[in-house]
Amino acid sequence: WLLKALDRQPAAQGEAQRDRFAGLSPIDALHRRLDEIDLDDSVAAHTRSSRALRIFLDRRLEVSAVEATTTEIQRHLHRTSLTSEEVREILDLLRACDRVKFAREAVVPARTGERVATVRRIADGVERQVVARLAAAADRARDAKRRKAA
Repeated sequence: WLLKALDRQPAAQGEAQRDRFAGLSPIDALHRRLDEIDLDDSVAAHTRSSRALRIFLDRRLEVSAVEATTTEIQRHLHRTSLTSEEVREILDLLRACDRVKFAREAVVPARTGERVATVRRIADGVERQVVARLAAAADRARDAKRRKAA
């Protein structure tokens, strides 16, 4: 077991070193990844959009999404605080990206741009929700501390 774990360690470290956005917040890293997408290459754009969203979900929601299938992501997302509508929208987008990546569904650049914009919108919504939830938790902790001190 230990040998296998040590064997995997350099690969994980290498992955982190290759991610030049690792020092950014999850939402800023997503926006930077999306900014670099060439909309004229539909397959690459969908691949990179899907990966950017998966990395964001992985980092922000602690959902194992980077190497997971869309079905596996679905199971993970249902365990988060996201609404079923938000989960459905994420899955619909990932499935649309999968159709372009794997089935080579033809998509015009304008539609590709819409999907990239949808990734941004979804991630921004998730980010707002997470920030609000963290702020509410901090407020509750502060209130509990004040009550305890009083």
